[in-house]
Amino acid sequence: MIEIAPDAELRIATWQIPARVAAMTAAERRAMVPALKRARAALPPRRSWEEPTKQLVRVQLWGLGCLPAAKAVAQWLMAGRTRNAETPAWMLIECLEAGDRDAVWRGELVALLAAGRMDRWRDELPYFPLMVHLIRTSGCPIPETNGFVATWAIDRMNDGRDRIPEDWARHQLPQAPNLLERLRADPFFPTLMKPYLEAEQTAVYEDDDRDPYTTWSYSLATLAAEGVIDRDALHDSALTALSRVDAAQFHTRFRLRVLTAIRATPAECAGRVDAYKRLAAEARSTVAGHAQEVLMELYRAELLPADEVVALSAEVLARPEKKLVRAQLGWLDRVLRDAPDCRPAAVPILSAAGETMQDTTIRQRIGKMIGHVADDATIAELANSTSPVDAEFPLPAPAPPGRLDLPNTPAETAELYRWYMTPHLRDVLQEERFFDSISRYTYQDRAGLTAALTALVDQDIQTATEQNGPRWWQRQWLRPWYDWSIITLAAVAIGVLRHHPHIADNPGITEQRMSEWGNLVLAGAPLPPFALATPTFDNGQIDALDLIDRMRRFEELDIRPGRAEFAQALLRVVPTTDPTVLTAADSLGSPEGARLATWLRTPEHTLQTLPEQVHPMLDSLWHYGGSCRCIELVPIPEILVEWHFRGDRRDLLRIVELRGRKGPAVHRMIADKLTSDSASDRTAAVDALVILVSREELRPDLLARSIQLPLTGKRLAGSLQDTLIALGAHRTWQLLEPMLPVLLTATKTNGLVDVLAIAAETARRTGASGDIPGLDAIIARGGSSRLVTEARALADVLETTEHRRSVPA
Repeated sequence: MIEIAPDAELRIATWQIPARVAAMTAAERRAMVPALKRARAALPPRRSWEEPTKQLVRVQLWGLGCLPAAKAVAQWLMAGRTRNAETPAWMLIECLEAGDRDAVWRGELVALLAAGRMDRWRDELPYFPLMVHLIRTSGCPIPETNGFVATWAIDRMNDGRDRIPEDWARHQLPQAPNLLERLRADPFFPTLMKPYLEAEQTAVYEDDDRDPYTTWSYSLATLAAEGVIDRDALHDSALTALSRVDAAQFHTRFRLRVLTAIRATPAECAGRVDAYKRLAAEARSTVAGHAQEVLMELYRAELLPADEVVALSAEVLARPEKKLVRAQLGWLDRVLRDAPDCRPAAVPILSAAGETMQDTTIRQRIGKMIGHVADDATIAELANSTSPVDAEFPLPAPAPPGRLDLPNTPAETAELYRWYMTPHLRDVLQEERFFDSISRYTYQDRAGLTAALTALVDQDIQTATEQNGPRWWQRQWLRPWYDWSIITLAAVAIGVLRHHPHIADNPGITEQRMSEWGNLVLAGAPLPPFALATPTFDNGQIDALDLIDRMRRFEELDIRPGRAEFAQALLRVVPTTDPTVLTAADSLGSPEGARLATWLRTPEHTLQTLPEQVHPMLDSLWHYGGSCRCIELVPIPEILVEWHFRGDRRDLLRIVELRGRKGPAVHRMIADKLTSDSASDRTAAVDALVILVSREELRPDLLARSIQLPLTGKRLAGSLQDTLIALGAHRTWQLLEPMLPVLLTATKTNGLVDVLAIAAETARRTGASGDIPGLDAIIARGGSSRLVTEARALADVLETTEHRRSVPA
């Protein structure tokens, strides 16, 4: 065996590597492996946009040529710093061939590469020409993984990839001027056609203006007609792919183009009636429309029985798309004229569709159809029967808030400090837990607290000064000590910091409370036994009896809470009418106790009625930035929202779950979300309505006055439809009844028609009656517009017939 110098070999030119590998024995190649691993570890990290270095290419090629196991080669190429798809394919192939690998080894490598991770930016597998070479020289099965199929499809859309020498090019896929010719000559195509068409993503975009010879839909249909691929298999694959309702619109559109390009005959479609029925009932609207047309053609060709059309109508008429519903009604009307014996089976289907249909014009059309196809006895039975009134159903009550868990020992306080000093998002409740435990154990066991915290604080100081230098120390470490924070709080408690930190120009509520407590410690004054304003619950609120007990403890020790501490406590306790709580509050003897009793007795707090000392606390909320922190600092719903609060959908649900009055501000926030352009916001608003109704806190009159006009009717109608599902007809009508006069008398009624349709359905399901102010004015416009039609329909349901008698229909 010749002696080799691995490090020297790794420095030769890339074009020399294949010949050098071919000249080595198997033992010499194995001897290169340790040096290769070292060289790979020494490669610098490479960002996706950076060009590969020459050393990276050399190490990659040596690994492909020398590593003995297929699994090791696959890992070398697909992972780590030697993953590099920019290396020319002919170099990879030459190094592979220099290694003298057999067919079994090649097949194993193909399977491993095909199952690998796709390139993030290209959405394709790297080393595709290498894989094609391995497949065609080994005769192994063609992989059908998503990555390989998608990469093959992208390759077929292009004229060619790398310039590969003739010796190796003969093992690549054939090239041709257009996609049709490439697929016609492609040996992989018959195998990959089915998995490609049924894949989750097809990686194909087709313009209508493109040359048809370059499109997949035309090419697939042409090759199926020529017998290159099985026409029935293509038809079945297209139907299977279109049945996936979770596919993106982009991919659904492509597969529908393939299905229509096939131009299947009625005889071919007749054997797939069940698949087309499923598409008509369940697929996307465009696909369902095509399936509906195919089924109509089958009926005209007498390949689809009338009774099956009637049965299918039950599912199609339940769809929300009005175009499909109208087309199905027209088709069903023709079928019932042709097959009178199917009319008895169609009547209950039409009746059920009419009961759930919101569009009045469609519902009237259904009524006329029933009049044409039902006998006199059936019509009389339907006329005498009344739609069942929806029954009330219990709503799930929100889970009660959990109690805030406080540290039980100085050691747990130290663990909380350790957690707080690690990188994380700022958390109000964790601040409160730490502040309370520092206050509690400074009063009860200051020696134990000092022992638990000193090492941690000293370590933070040492890390800051030794690793970052004095300039960083002054800028980053001492600064929080001069502003009140968790760090300065701990330092004051254990005696490390012995001077008074200053208060920032616009401090937050918590910082002011820390300052009040810390100044007592530094002055040697009597300390409170705990933080008065610590939340009782994990939503930031304090239980009223709990706060009264704390105040009584302060009075026993003859300690008065700080101004900021007491203001924060008031902003966390909800007024109540409970006589037990109010009696307990009246028993307090301090001035703060009297103010607490007054606060608890005041049923509706607003910004104008808040105690004077509370306003600076609210102004300082800007210090926190995040709205979620404001909720826990001021967990009184109406005050929080009234104070210029702008929260997202998660904040809305957290606010309505809080205990306390929900007044105009909260209802205005819900109304804004009900008509938001964000679907998730509208869903959250409906969830908020469910919570308020379950707690009997909803004020429909306030909600109605909060709807902003001109309204975006389709958004509001969508929210009301979701509300109807979530709350039931009775509760939804309680919302709509006070809302309709506001909407009907608006200067602009664009979009109101959809709201009226839902109102009519809701009133019908509840058996509601009475007059709606503004409804007569809409009806008086006359004509056959849908707005007037829906207004008349609602009036019919409410039995307001006097005006309709005087207005021509």
